[in-house]
Amino acid sequence: MCIRDRTLTFAQVGISENFDSGTPAGWTDDYSNSPNGACAGNSERGNIWSSNTTGNLTTPNQVGLSNGTDLTLSFDYKIVDYNFSNPTVATGTGWGTADIQYSTDDGATWNTVFTIDDSNHTTANTCAPFSVVIPAASLPNGSDVKLQIANTWGTGDYYFYVDNFSATQVVANPPNCDATLTQTTDVSTLGNISCLLYTSDAADERS
Repeated sequence: MCIRDRTLTFAQVGISENFDSGTPAGWTDDYSNSPNGACAGNSERGNIWSSNTTGNLTTPNQVGLSNGTDLTLSFDYKIVDYNFSNPTVATGTGWGTADIQYSTDDGATWNTVFTIDDSNHTTANTCAPFSVVIPAASLPNGSDVKLQIANTWGTGDYYFYVDNFSATQVVANPPNCDATLTQTTDVSTLGNISCLLYTSDAADERS
């Protein structure tokens, strides 16, 4: 029997950034990295005001890494009035919105999974945890995944802080080898037993 070897990989989206070493390579944004007023260590922060009415913090494109499972996106954030060195005053209502978005085509189109606004944001000068699940059906197996926080100004002059950013899918494990074995009678006790895992293009295997 002749079998062509094939390497199997079980990948999934896994992003974890605390921003303490600066803005990570490959991230695109108009935020800045700063220890001033940070949630912990350093944070990314975008100054949103009448002359800068939009902002974004965008991850690198995770090329082909989706394993088709739910993706949990979480981060810490706060919204405080502008003060370059010591921003401590919580921004009041009417500040605007922050859309939590994902893309499966490297940012050509964006899909909003949640919007942070006055209806769900608690006014405070401390960082609060945020989490949302992007359902598996939205992230097909083998698709690209790119994530973004997109800010839109309403009123005021404020910083939108982001820290401890995490995006993870459910870990997909390979099947157990013994799950494919069946009991057989009256066979030789000599020879080799093999456990083969087939990919979706298993039709390429020939024996």
